Amino acid sequence: MHACKGFFIGCMDFRLCSTAVPKFLDSLGLMGDCDSCVVAGGAKDLEQLEKMLSLSIRLHGASRVVLTVHEDCGAGATKDDLAVAAKLVEEKFPSCSIERYFLKLNGTWEKIK
Repeated sequence: MHACKGFFIGCMDFRLCSTAVPKFLDSLGLMGDCDSCVVAGGAKDLEQLEKMLSLSIRLHGASRVVLTVHEDCGAGATKDDLAVAAKLVEEKFPSCSIERYFLKLNGTWEKIK
């Protein structure tokens, strides 16, 4: 098995993918060492979150889960979606640690507790 440090789910929005997300993942020590799921709405898409996290755990032993949504999301994701996503992860994947972040278009982020 190939192991990775974690699993990241974020939005497909081009405004974040090329610059802000790599900088963000690097700050967490995950750049190049995590499975990534990039989908419209990020962590708001619970179906993809559950499916892809399950695969990441099975294939690569991911145990650190980074959930993100961003400001001005065309798919309608909001900070409130992070709580719903975290609850799903807690219930379905109780051995995982969960981190929640709200990404901003200026390249900064806010950790949500």
